[in-house]
Amino acid sequence: MSLPPHAAVASASADAVIKGTAIRRKREVMELSWIRAKGVTERALSRQIRGHNQGLSTIVR
Repeated sequence: MSLPPHAAVASASADAVIKGTAIRRKREVMELSWIRAKGVTERALSRQIRGHNQGLSTIVR
């Protein structure tokens, strides 16, 4: 059973909005981490850049 065209478009744009918000959120978290990470080791930084949650949460904590 397929959605009517307008419903499909609405759900696609909702997905885009959610994805955009997630990306923006991740970017904010990374910027915060950069600020906090001034004295953090290179390895923690590179882990953070790759966006691994463990690396991020280690720095954020």
